[in-house]
Amino acid sequence: MLIHIAGLPTSPTTLFKHRRRRSHLVIQGRFREPVPLDAVLTGQTLARPLTRLPSPWLMRALCHVARRLSPSLVISERSLLAPICASAQAVHVAAPGQEPALTDPPQEDMRLCSPVLSLHGEPLPTDQRRRLFASAQAKRARPVAAPDHVYTFHFWQHLLDLASLQLATPIYRIDLATHLDGQPLQLLACTRDGRAVWAFEARRRRAY
Repeated sequence: MLIHIAGLPTSPTTLFKHRRRRSHLVIQGRFREPVPLDAVLTGQTLARPLTRLPSPWLMRALCHVARRLSPSLVISERSLLAPICASAQAVHVAAPGQEPALTDPPQEDMRLCSPVLSLHGEPLPTDQRRRLFASAQAKRARPVAAPDHVYTFHFWQHLLDLASLQLATPIYRIDLATHLDGQPLQLLACTRDGRAVWAFEARRRRAY
C-alpha cells in the first residue's frame, strides 16, 4: 500500500499540483481465492453510528450528493460502500513479475480478467470500466479476480482531507472528528458477504 495526502511534507508536490485531489491511495496484491469482482466493495464501515449529525434534511441532501457522485454507492447507518471496480480511478491486472511499481503512473488494464474488459484488443477505457461495474452487465459477465494475478488499484478523491479530517461536500463542510465517536476512518475493501479483502485504519490524534 502507498498513500499520499496533500499538504504533508512527505507527499510529492507534483502529485497534487494544479489538481483538486486531496489524497492518492495505491493498493497492490493478490487475492487468496477466486472472487467475482462485482462482489468486491470499497468504502467505510463503522462499529457504531456517527454522532451529532447535522439535521435530517441536510443529511438527505448529503446522501443525494454522494449518490450523484457515485451512483452505485450504498449508504446505511453504519456503512458507505460501492463496487470497487466502479470506484477505483485505475485498475491494472498483471501476471506476477509484470505488475507496475506502486510509484508508477496509474495504468488501466483489466484484460486478463474477462473479454468484456477489452475493447478492440486494447484495455477498456476507465470510464467505460466504471460504468460497466456500476451496471447489471458486470453481474452477467461475472469477471473474476484470480489468485494467480497481481491487482493494482488507484484511488484519488478531492472531498476528504485525511490530514484534517474535513469532508468538503458541495453543500456543507463536515469536521468528521466530531462525528466519528472515537472511531478511525477505514481504507477498506470487502466482499458483499462481509469477508475482508484489505482493511487499514486512518487515525488522527485530534479525533480521540
